[in-house]
Amino acid sequence: PTKDSFIAIVPYNDRQWAKFFELGGRPNVFDDPRFATYQERTKHTGELYALIEEVSALRTTAEWLDLLAEHDIPAMKYNRMADVLTDPHLADVGFFEELESPDIGTYRSMKHPVHYARTPASNYAHPPMLDADGDEIRAALGM
Repeated sequence: PTKDSFIAIVPYNDRQWAKFFELGGRPNVFDDPRFATYQERTKHTGELYALIEEVSALRTTAEWLDLLAEHDIPAMKYNRMADVLTDPHLADVGFFEELESPDIGTYRSMKHPVHYARTPASNYAHPPMLDADGDEIRAALGM
């Protein structure tokens, strides 16, 4: 958690770990024998994650993303489901498309992930309505 949402922080090496904690006001974390080496950090993962939580809560997600990018520490904002629909990156890459169903009208769906030059993928069926296959399923179950 951050001050305003959530973030995934992925330091890969000792330099990145040390810099993250320095940026969070904890420059001496590696003086603690529990965190001094990769092996010890692995043994004390729960304690390390608790410390990361304390540090990450000091800034907003946007502040962390800017700061971590500046110092080459991999990080990504955690999107809630509602955020995904308005995510700038997904919009830029055309991740979603609007389709028209005779049953429900216009709806948003993910574009097909495979693109062929001569045989483009197509949407051959719309999602079924709630309980559309209910009679068939109940019959198969002997109900």
